[in-house]
Amino acid sequence: MPPLKVRAEADERAILINAAMVGYDQEPTFERLAPGQRSMTERIEWEIRNGQGALRRAVEADGLLSDWVEDKAKL
Repeated sequence: MPPLKVRAEADERAILINAAMVGYDQEPTFERLAPGQRSMTERIEWEIRNGQGALRRAVEADGLLSDWVEDKAKL
């Protein structure tokens, strides 16, 4: 996983691209994700399953962690 500063800069660019898409009501003429870059959904999922930040703590506090962590007994 890239360093936090690199991830933050990528997130800022994604926000600006999304804002421009809404403002101009059109899709960009380029790919929004770099080759191999995880989607926002994949990054959120990774953070909930593996991270130690605020998102993971909020999911735990709401009692929803079992919805995100794979049950090894099912495998």
